[in-house]
Parts: sequence; C-alpha cells; structure tokens
Amino acid sequence: MTIKDTKDKIRIINSYFANQKDIFTAQELHHYLRSCGIKVTKENVMDILETSNLVFPLMNDEFVTRAGVFSNKWFSFKPTREEVKKGMFMIGHRSIPFTNPNVTPDRYVIADGLTKRKIAPSSTIFSMNCATDTFSLFGEGYVLPVIFNDYNNNLQLADLKNVMPQEVKMTAWPISAITGSQGFRFGDRILCRITDWSKNLIELFVQKSPADNMVVTQEELDRKEWYSLLEERMLESFEKHGPLTSVEEQLSLLFLENQQDLCTEVCGSMEEVLQNTKNIKFVPYGVESRLWKAKTDIPFLGPWNQLSAEAFLVSEFYSVFSPNVMEVYLINYLGANKNKLKMSDITVEFLQSIFPPFEHLEADEQKFILLNMKKRYDIILRNFNPFAEPEIAAVRKQVLDLYTRVALILSSLSKSGLELECFPQQDLIVLLQLFDHMTRMIDELGLNATSQNFPIDDVLLSLEGMEETFADVGSSIKNALDVNTYKKIKVIEQNTED
Repeated sequence: MTIKDTKDKIRIINSYFANQKDIFTAQELHHYLRSCGIKVTKENVMDILETSNLVFPLMNDEFVTRAGVFSNKWFSFKPTREEVKKGMFMIGHRSIPFTNPNVTPDRYVIADGLTKRKIAPSSTIFSMNCATDTFSLFGEGYVLPVIFNDYNNNLQLADLKNVMPQEVKMTAWPISAITGSQGFRFGDRILCRITDWSKNLIELFVQKSPADNMVVTQEELDRKEWYSLLEERMLESFEKHGPLTSVEEQLSLLFLENQQDLCTEVCGSMEEVLQNTKNIKFVPYGVESRLWKAKTDIPFLGPWNQLSAEAFLVSEFYSVFSPNVMEVYLINYLGANKNKLKMSDITVEFLQSIFPPFEHLEADEQKFILLNMKKRYDIILRNFNPFAEPEIAAVRKQVLDLYTRVALILSSLSKSGLELECFPQQDLIVLLQLFDHMTRMIDELGLNATSQNFPIDDVLLSLEGMEETFADVGSSIKNALDVNTYKKIKVIEQNTED
C-alpha cells in the first residue's frame, strides 16, 4: 500500500522520531519509510532529518532523536510561592528541553512517580506575572502566544490590544496528588522525568527541603556544584554554537552534550540558575531574546559562523525555494485567477512573475524547481478550491506580499559578494528572524489551511508589527547595500585604471 496523504506521512515520520530511542542512519529511516508505503528518495530523507527539530545530527551520517536523548532524564523545579499557596503547579517552560517542542505544556500527561497514577489537570487562575515568569524560557515574542493558547484559557491574544489582564486561567495540576507531598511548602522541589516521550508522559516525585533552613545537606552541596557546572558549560556553549534559533535550541544542545553531568537526581532548574547568576541573562536578539553572557550584545557573526558567513546567508536565501514555499505562491496565483492556469503556462518566466527572487537562481536550478512545480500542479489543482476560504486567501496574499519583499533583500545580499561586516548587525538579525518567522507562517498556508485551524486574527496582528519592523530594517540594509556596492565598484574602477 502506498501512502499519499500528507498528514499520514507526517504522522508516520513523527511517530518514528517519538519512539526511536537508538542511534540510526538516514539509510535506516529511508528503509523504514519505504516499508510503511511512503515513496521517498534518499535526498528527501536527508531533507527531513536536516529540517526536523526532533532529531540531532551526530557523526558519520548518524542521528539521534530527542526521545532517545531525553527519555528518563532527570530535571526539577521549585514551585513558586503562588503555586504553593494555591496547591497547583504549571509545567510552563520547566520541561524545556526534555519534552517535545511541538507540543504545548497544557497537553502534557502528568503522573505520580511512585504509584504511576495519572494526575488530572484543571483550570486554575494565576496572576499574569506568575504565568509569564513560568513560561519565560520560551523567549520574548513567544511567551504570551503560548500562555493564551492554553486550552483552559478563554481569552484571545488578538482581542487584548494594549491592555493585559491581571490574571489568566491556565492548565495546572494539584501538588497534593504527588506521593509524599503532605506539608509541601515553598522551597520544596518536584523532581521529574519523561518516561514515555511519544505520549508526553512526565512522572513526578517530591524532594523536600530540610525543615531547618540552617541545615546544609549533601544533596544541597551537590546541587550547588550542579549550578556551577551548568553555568560553565553554558558559557562554553555560547562560544561554540552561538545564539541559535531559540532559547529552547540553546538548552537542547547544552543538555545533549552534557546529559551525563546535568541530568542527575540532584539537578536544579534553569529558573534558579537565572535567579542567582550574574553571568548569564536574557539578552535582546533582534526582535527576540536569547540567553547570553550578561552585559554583552549578541553579535551576528561569531566563531560559530565566521568561517561560513557567506555560505550561511546563501543557504538562507535558497530555503526560500523550498517546495512548500513555492507551492503556496502557486496556490495564491490560482486563487486570484480562479484556477485559470494550464500546465503549459508554468514556465520559468511565470515563476519569476509570481515570485521575483526566482530570477536570482542559476538556470539549472530554475529548471529543477520548474519541474518540481509541474509535478505538484496536478495535486494542487485536484485539491484546491479557489472559491473556498476567502479569509485564508486574503491572509495568504498579505503574508506573501511581505515575504517577497523580505526575500528580495535577502537574495540581493546573498548575490552581492559583500562581506557581512558591511551591514548593520542587529538589522541583519532582525531581517533573518522576520524571514524565518514568515517561512513558518507560509508552511501553514498550504492546501490544508482553513479558518478553523489557522489563527487568522493572531497572524494579522503579528503581520502589522512585522510590516513596521521591515520598514525600518529593510531600508537600513538596502541603504548599506547600495553604499557598499558603490564603494566596491569604485575600488574596481581604480584598480582597472592602475
């Protein structure tokens, strides 16, 4: 049996990643997918592995899943005073990076570690300050969306405008349901581990602090060493990997590379590290934030990308031409023209007309993408109704209009031959963040997008801010591009005269 439905393919791939605990190769994944009835090339498999956030690359064409790395690894947290007072706790960011980054905390399954009984969650009112503190590691720009997407929350972020509520309903679990929690007080700790990664199942244990605060136990001394070690390894990770794409990814690589030393039963929490360290803080990174060395700006260029800065920018530009992105441009055209497009109309010139950055590609690359689009056209035509979902069509057009302008500047940069030091570094960071964020939006605007499963109001609100941001950074980078291109031409002219 051959599986053709995209949702079924994604489900099978994600199931493999959620259940595969051993190190595996691309060849093994290719064989598995073929055995499941998925027609896929070895190149397709490499694309899946390189783009999935559920997999870590190793040496010698080997890979390991997050499930393989983080299943049954220890992490812990101390509930806040407010949580202890209410007798309820949120998971929030406390399970980062151990759980599935594609699953929100309100969907986790919580169980008592000793009895294995599942603990039922309920809707609990917390102060907005407590909620934002407990979700802060999702990073600036993502904290509020995660909070307001909690299934127990009945507020919409898009409806709030500039007024933030003082309280918010959140999914929470009772501390009393954990064995040994009698007399639980502020300062006591909850020790956790994911025992079934595919089911997002977390088991909890209580770790009581000494009744006498003056007593220092061996466990506390060991935990103090844990804090020192984490801080040391994190500073090393900054130099090695840079700011990466998110706080979550920063922590993922930190714990991947130091799992034997950090995932112990005397572990502390990132919350406590940030409360007590003077060396690591949240630092602005374009329109987002990252963990970084305190009192230090995050540069665009560093040891993590210095040797391949040009190649890095080119790779960003080429990701514009992923099949998903080009497919959405084709859908947008079909919607505007009510499916009035013949196969013979899909030419290089046509693709340039619907997406101008296409002209920056080499001729053989253009032909390859053209062939790919023709292969997809029949599928799109069979499944796309240009008269359905007018709200989605309007959002799709608005997203693609801005994306085209961002991609044009990115493509101009990648083809300019100029050193990246010539451009304002923070503006480059913001430009790439806009590009990455919009690429993720476009991935959700394909054939399966509906007003029921796509957050139209939130996206429109986000687009408004991105338009303003792009107006600032786009003009700044364009000006630097023009100035440095002119200087380069003058230098060439002078050398010619010599």
